[in-house]
Amino acid sequence: MQRIAKDMFEGGKVVSAVCHGPCALVNVKLSDGSYLVSGKEVAAFTNDEEDQVQRRDKVPWTCHDKLAERGAKCKEGPAWSATVAVDGKLITGQVRCL
Repeated sequence: MQRIAKDMFEGGKVVSAVCHGPCALVNVKLSDGSYLVSGKEVAAFTNDEEDQVQRRDKVPWTCHDKLAERGAKCKEGPAWSATVAVDGKLITGQVRCL
């Protein structure tokens, strides 16, 4: 998955993920050694949403925390909202699940 996302992004194609899906992008490194999400605006399942479903202590890390650790600029809408972040060829979303 990491190789495919890297190759697509560097090949000029759109890379997209929603809800918990952006977690699959946190370890994608580009050819220059930087993380794909570094410096980019990204939306995903929020810490507030993890807390509301009482799962934060069940997961090794949250989407928001790991994306921020990798240098992403986390865009958060209200809990359970449809929030989209478009940063060039990277499109991510916090999806309305309930």
